[in-house]
Amino acid sequence: MQDYLLAWHKNTRALQYFNSIKDEKKKRCLQMFAKVMTNVKSKEAKEVVLSFHNNYKLRKAKMHILKKICDSQAVKILKGFNAWKNLPSVINKLKV
Repeated sequence: MQDYLLAWHKNTRALQYFNSIKDEKKKRCLQMFAKVMTNVKSKEAKEVVLSFHNNYKLRKAKMHILKKICDSQAVKILKGFNAWKNLPSVINKLKV
């Protein structure tokens, strides 16, 4: 479970970094990628794009599995038990 949480943390940090990049930087990255694409043989370029796509599919599958684990019945029972455990104690109102 710790591996999944570390992967989730890593992915959220990467997403935060990607969202923090300005549009100008994104344009420069795309221009640099386009320049590399023109200089690299088409076969190598296809391999690079395919590896990015495979990484995307793998990350998507991992996140789907993690979401299913977090929505499982056992986790719901654990959350309910923790909520029940943290309820305030009952005060006997009949005592005066």
